[in-house]
Amino acid sequence: MAAGIGFVSLSCEVSPLPRFVAGPRPPSPTAYLTPAIRAYARGLGEAVGGAPLYFMTSAGALVHEDAFRGS
Repeated sequence: MAAGIGFVSLSCEVSPLPRFVAGPRPPSPTAYLTPAIRAYARGLGEAVGGAPLYFMTSAGALVHEDAFRGS
């Protein structure tokens, strides 16, 4: 990875079902938000003593803290 780039977001990971979602979901907000969200989740995990954490996505799915991303 090039210097200065801390996280890369692929559009196929943001929306793996092309044409299924009514509007476009560009990867740039995900790339911007994910590092901050993962840092928050990591800190929250440490605060609760390593208990498994799951977050609800905007689609209503529960994902483990390692898979949670901003979008």
